[in-house]
Amino acid sequence: MASLVSSQFTLPSSKPDQLSSLSQKHFFLDSFLPKKTNSQPNSKSSLKVKCAAIGNGLFTQTTLEVRRIVPENKDNLPTVKFVYVVLEAQYQSSLSSAVQSLNLNSNFASFQVVGYLVEELRDENTYKTFCKDLEDANIFIGSLIFVEELALRVKAAVEKERDRFDAVLVFPSMPEVMRLNKLGSFSMSQLGQSKSPFFQLFKRKNDRAQYARLYILSLKFWLGGSPDNLQNFLKMISGFYVPALKGTKEHLNWYGTRRDVNEKLRGPNAPVVGLVLQRSHIVTGDESHYVAVIMELRGFRGKIDTDFAGGLDFSGPVERFLIDPVTKKPMVNSVVSLTGFALVGGPARQDHPRAVKALMKLDVPYIVALPFGFFKQRRSG
Repeated sequence: MASLVSSQFTLPSSKPDQLSSLSQKHFFLDSFLPKKTNSQPNSKSSLKVKCAAIGNGLFTQTTLEVRRIVPENKDNLPTVKFVYVVLEAQYQSSLSSAVQSLNLNSNFASFQVVGYLVEELRDENTYKTFCKDLEDANIFIGSLIFVEELALRVKAAVEKERDRFDAVLVFPSMPEVMRLNKLGSFSMSQLGQSKSPFFQLFKRKNDRAQYARLYILSLKFWLGGSPDNLQNFLKMISGFYVPALKGTKEHLNWYGTRRDVNEKLRGPNAPVVGLVLQRSHIVTGDESHYVAVIMELRGFRGKIDTDFAGGLDFSGPVERFLIDPVTKKPMVNSVVSLTGFALVGGPARQDHPRAVKALMKLDVPYIVALPFGFFKQRRSG
């Protein structure tokens, strides 16, 4: 029975011309060759060529620093750092291209990335560098980590920083590593249990279900593997989970890059008005009153930040998009509701305590501009 080893092989001396000039000079070749246990080469009628296997045993020979991209960040934008661990280096080219394109064209954030091949983590120095990179990372990504001893090393390193990470995405890997997944309130901590509620989440309509769907969408982007798919994946995850990039900040930063407005509007001290809109008016095209209000507000040199909800609970979008997730301070100077409804609820029922709680967090002037859109004035009194 043959086994793969590094050994000598022989060729008949009558055909030396079939050997390359490199082989005739007895250089080492990078190859694996079968070694037959019962063969005895004839030293008189054969040429010997030495072969040896070199490298780290991986199909793709790359170094760690080739997979590290650090942006220049001349504009002092928020930096998002990704650390990833994969089985092979096939994602290196696409990820590098995606990050370089984002850093070239993005005006709201700069992106740093560093990647590791799972087999590289056997080396102690590389593992220490990996742990050091995790200390200031925002997001960890893992894929195809199926070697148990290495999976446990990854788990030990990521677990220390998991609570601090903005997000953890682990695609098909060993259960120990899959349980590290973290997207908002969604996790896979119960993965493998008989009553795991993972697939039941998709039937529900809550935050955890939304994050679970986002995980599936992330997996689709990841499996797509092209630079465009990975670029959209990185932007989506950063926008959803990195506090410095959530919602309003990115939109307000965009005002500073516009060339069609005056300098006062581009400046950081321009007033910001938050508009609460109703989704049904937007998707059906019945939004003329929205457009008119926005145009009037821009005429007063004010920045506009809009948010809407699919239902009748507008407290969630108000808290998510109008309040800074880091400082917990409002990012707007006032809020105008164009829904015609209460902040929480509709004509049949309102949740006043919940609305009051959301408005107290906001703590800025709040106006309902269309209170008579659905009610008579006499009833409103």
